[in-house]
This record gives sequence, structure tokens and C-alpha cells, in this order.
Amino acid sequence: MRARPLIFLMIIFCYCGRKADETKDTNTIRAIDLLSEPATEITRISDVATNIEYVPLKTIENSLLKSITKIVTCDNIIYIRSSLDDIFCFDNKGNFLYNLNKTGRGPGEYTYIVDFDISSDNKALLVLSTGNILLFNITGTEFTFNTSISLMKPYPSKISMIPGTTNILLSIDPATGSEQALSILINANGDTLYFKPNHYMFENKSTRHMHMINESLHYNFGNRVCFKEEFSDTVFFVNSESKRFQPRLILDSHGKGGSPRIRYDTENTKNNLPEYFWVYYIIETHKYIISSYEHNMSRNKVIYDKSSKKKFKIAFDDALEDDINGGPALDPDFCSGNKIYSYIDALTLKEYVTGEEFMNSKVSDPGKKNELKKLADSLKETDNPVLIIVTPKD
Repeated sequence: MRARPLIFLMIIFCYCGRKADETKDTNTIRAIDLLSEPATEITRISDVATNIEYVPLKTIENSLLKSITKIVTCDNIIYIRSSLDDIFCFDNKGNFLYNLNKTGRGPGEYTYIVDFDISSDNKALLVLSTGNILLFNITGTEFTFNTSISLMKPYPSKISMIPGTTNILLSIDPATGSEQALSILINANGDTLYFKPNHYMFENKSTRHMHMINESLHYNFGNRVCFKEEFSDTVFFVNSESKRFQPRLILDSHGKGGSPRIRYDTENTKNNLPEYFWVYYIIETHKYIISSYEHNMSRNKVIYDKSSKKKFKIAFDDALEDDINGGPALDPDFCSGNKIYSYIDALTLKEYVTGEEFMNSKVSDPGKKNELKKLADSLKETDNPVLIIVTPKD
């Protein structure tokens, strides 16, 4: 990985909502058996969470969200990628602060946002685009362009900044079979510090390839950046001190995880696709690991309780009933700073609170149910989505 050096970069890191001392837990290699039957099914949010907060995202001309495709939080600031063009910044009350929209081909511009991350001192924004990484300073009132790192093919699809350092983890999807490495750690100058050799190389003789959603996975837990390569059952984390990759978690598919063969053998893939396990995302909090995967041509979600070492099933859509506030069933979509995030369109929420399901819902906190009704009534149908913030049990 070669790049021109960054200009001046000095970052004093804190751990934004991330526990500094996670060594005991992160040094434990856990194994979750994907083939085993779950202990039972969890249907209520109160089984796994202590609180839910509904935060309307301020709607003004400069803050209109097309979609929500990623959420990162730091120092009570919420950063949201909207579609592939924008990153919006809100405070924890939903007030709009500022946004980034620099589509183009000039200095400080990007063709589209492949991925992004925020430094743990809340001073820098990294934007991964096609062929380069752009660094923006976060001033508290705007994003200002600093410099960029040019990348060589194959281009990565995921980016994370390692807390407490200026090092960057890049992940590459195995598209052609000839990639020498799929996981690469670089420094702020773009120099390669460490890489994991690609053990899943293949000769691709076909002109047709199968591509899946979220082929490379990144997530943060505590002060660790974790990642999973496409054809591996093992989740690794980046040891910030040794600058090496260490095993963190095994999602044991009993050898039925996706293999490189599905890239080039179309006929075999058609015949055996139902047998494969394909992991779409991983969320980890202090107490839980939540994973979504495909098997037998159906999508599945499970919650693993790290303290009891038990796996529980949750529904794939509208997974958890909000029996705290009475809101609609929600799905755990994102995780940052040990909080789980989801969202709901303003119109959907307004329609829901006028229905019988909401009226007849029994909740643990009737006051919060009344507050949710008032919030929904105050919204316009065209307003930004309402952010749902879940505090999981510890």
C-alpha cells in the first residue's frame, strides 16, 4: 500500500464511549455454534435492554437525509452516512450541526463514500472513496479537508481508525481471487504496518462472479476494531500495541461457510447455496453479540449472551417488541459506544401511534408511551427519520 505522506497530523486520543480496560474480555476467544439450536426466542426489548430513547433528527434544508447507511458516535455527537454522498453530524438531542458533501474529482472531493470512520478524539474524519482516503479535520462547526492517501488496486471496501493510534485498518473483498491480502494495517503516511495473507486465493476462469452484501465486516467493541473476512469463520481484532491481528470470535459454521468456489463455479453454487452460512453483520456490546446470517435460503438473527454463553433467536424483521415505550418492533441495525441504534420514518411512526396495536400495548413505563405519542404528533410526514437509541443490559 503506497501513498503520499499526510501533512501534519497530531491526535490525542480518548475513548469515545469505549471502555479503556477491555483486556479480559477481548482476550477471550468465544465460539458461537451457528448450527446449534437456540435456547429460546427473544421477542421483547426489555429482555436485553434497560432503556429506549426516540430522538427526532432535526429537519432543515441542509439536513435532509436520503437514507441511513452507517452510524458512528463520539463525544455525544452522532455521525450518519446518508446514501453514498453525505455525512451528517447531529448532537445527541438530534439538533443538526453540519454535513459533508464533497462529491467531485478535485482536491478534497470524492466520487462517492464507500465507508467512513471518526478518530477516537473526535478530531478527524476518514472517508474511504474509490482509490483514495480523504482526511477531514473536525472543527466542531464543519469538516475541513486536510489531505488524502492514494491507494492502489485492489481497492478496499471497509475502513476503521484504530483507537489510541493514527493507524488505519483496510479490508478488501476477494473479488478476483488474486488479492495477496484482504486485511491491511497502514499508518498515517499510508505505509503498510502489517497484513494478513489471503488464504482464499483462487483461479477465476468464469466471466460471471457472485457478490454478496457486506462481504468484509468491521465493527468496534470497547477500544478494539474487529473484522471478519468473507470466507473465514474467525473474527479478528487489531492489537494496537503489537500492530498484529489476533482471534476474537469464531462463528462456527462447521465448514459450511461460503467458500471461494461460489465466485467461479456457478453451477455448484446454484446446487449448494442453501447449505452455506453467510454472515451479514455482527454487533457486539458488553453483554451481547448479535449476528445476522443466511442459511437454508432464509435470513436469521441470533443474540449470544456472553455471561450465560447461550444463544437466542430473534425474528429477522421487526425483531424486538418495544414493551418499554410502546413503539413499533425494532431491529438492531448499528452499534456504537455500547449503544444499539435503529431508526423509523416519521410517517411510519405517526401512523403507528394512531393504530390499535399502540393503543392496546402494555408497557413498563406509561409516561414514556405518552411522550412517544406527543413526539409522533409533533412530526411532519416529510421530516427526517427518528433515531432509536437502545441501551443494552450490562
